[in-house]
Amino acid sequence: GWEPSLALAAYFKLKDIQWPKDVTFSKDHALQWQELSADGSKLIPRKLKLPSAGNSPLLNFRSAWSSTGPAAFKHLRMSGLHDLHKLNLQTRASGSMKPLEGKILFVSYVTSGVGDFGVTALGSHQPLVQLHSMAFNDLLQNSSLRRTPRWLDALILASVILMGWGAGFT
Repeated sequence: GWEPSLALAAYFKLKDIQWPKDVTFSKDHALQWQELSADGSKLIPRKLKLPSAGNSPLLNFRSAWSSTGPAAFKHLRMSGLHDLHKLNLQTRASGSMKPLEGKILFVSYVTSGVGDFGVTALGSHQPLVQLHSMAFNDLLQNSSLRRTPRWLDALILASVILMGWGAGFT
């Protein structure tokens, strides 16, 4: 049977949705579940199409791994994780702030010679944990991309070729 990806499992954990108890499979090859609205006042239905030939979702990459803008995911080295753990222990004792509350933390080996590296849309040697974090972000924002139909790709390509050919006569 189907099993949720790391991103989907993290999303379900965040939304307190139990796999497979709270999730149903529809006839049109989609997962369906109920989740709380943003204001927490009602349950809203959520649907996620299962991948199939020609219908696989594309990840909505917004920034490179090394970017530092607002769309970039924060990444830490091992020393940064130790500092974050110490800060969490200190604030847990004082109760003033909780730096890890409401956060999702993906941990991965990413080091020279050993690690979770592979090909992504942003390069040939990228941390694959980025794929999970992008998929998780797409789930949060309900913003996965879909491929256009082949006939539309052909129509756009033909239009560009015709415009280029027409521009040659002017």
